Amino acid sequence: MQLIHDWGYKAQQYRPDPDYQRRIRQLTGSFPYRIDTNFAKMDRINLPSLETFKAHVLNSIYTGHSIQSWVRAINSRDRTVLQQLVDPSAPMPIE
Repeated sequence: MQLIHDWGYKAQQYRPDPDYQRRIRQLTGSFPYRIDTNFAKMDRINLPSLETFKAHVLNSIYTGHSIQSWVRAINSRDRTVLQQLVDPSAPMPIE
């Protein structure tokens, strides 16, 4: 995709800096995706192995936190929740 290509070669690695975060917000605003929608569809299927898979995915650890923790933080209206997961050493933003 040209938009991401224009960001340069370092764009492939996540960064918490404001410029990168602005670009990510622009990208997600252009192409909305809701993980909860896909899990809601999975919930309609009555299959124990699928529930096992879903629990395994949500309990998987990414950078020291479960996927479920990331989902809660991303969906939270409190920006400090996500900030603490991304960079717990960073000072809290002043609103």
